[in-house]
Amino acid sequence: MPPRTRTHELAPPPPDATQGCPLPAELLLEIIVRSDAATVLRCAASCKPLRHDILSPAFIRRVCREPDGIVPASLLGFLNLNPEARKESRPPPAASFTLAHPATPVAASFSEKHLALFLSRSVAVADLVGFAHQASRNGLMVLSSECTSKQIRRMCVYDPMTSNCTFFPSPPDSKCGGLSCKCDGRVYYTYVLLTAAEGIIGSSFLLLAADIYGFTECSVKVRTMPSNCTWSPVTITSYSGQWRRRRNSASQVPCRGAVVLGSLVHWLMCDGGDHYSRIVT
Repeated sequence: MPPRTRTHELAPPPPDATQGCPLPAELLLEIIVRSDAATVLRCAASCKPLRHDILSPAFIRRVCREPDGIVPASLLGFLNLNPEARKESRPPPAASFTLAHPATPVAASFSEKHLALFLSRSVAVADLVGFAHQASRNGLMVLSSECTSKQIRRMCVYDPMTSNCTFFPSPPDSKCGGLSCKCDGRVYYTYVLLTAAEGIIGSSFLLLAADIYGFTECSVKVRTMPSNCTWSPVTITSYSGQWRRRRNSASQVPCRGAVVLGSLVHWLMCDGGDHYSRIVT
């Protein structure tokens, strides 16, 4: 018979042994200043007290302008939008911008002629509360509101540098909510914004709405809207190839945003398990 083994129960460590000793702020900053630019940005985003210390002129001068500075010259500066203060005070405080390196003609021109105008505006974004991002391209953003009782969204193309907002309704046949039912004839659109850089003529932008969710039925519904805010009739494009759907897989939906290359728009399609199967162009 093998000898008996005696089990010993280990006592839990005292509470003080499981608590780390907090680093003094001065020591923590010394560690950060010896890291790299990406670590500086991550630390600034981690908590408010640390962000306050990192945005101080003395710290910025040390990591940017001294011979052993870790911030590259390609970084223009640090923009502080004061997000916590903006939530608590009305009117919200102005944002601040600090040049990372000694002023150059290019940096001064950008800061004074372009960025100063942007920072001085509290923007007409009061009308954009509750709007969500749908697409963006070449400095313009497509935003949309929650659905109304009539299943219509308010949408806009917003230029953050000029505060210009172009408002318009969502496509008349667009549907809000989940993807479970199309029995009422409405469709779920995904949006792509095109600008003059893509060859748009006679309009400051062109918004393309595509029902890629219908691709499993071998067709794509498309609408377009130029900057005059009038939606075009629906154009239906059929797919004549053989569609092979994964066994026991969910319906194919576009993954993330579209990719615009030249005059072509590409969507990567995947099922509910993030299994990629098609690129729709």
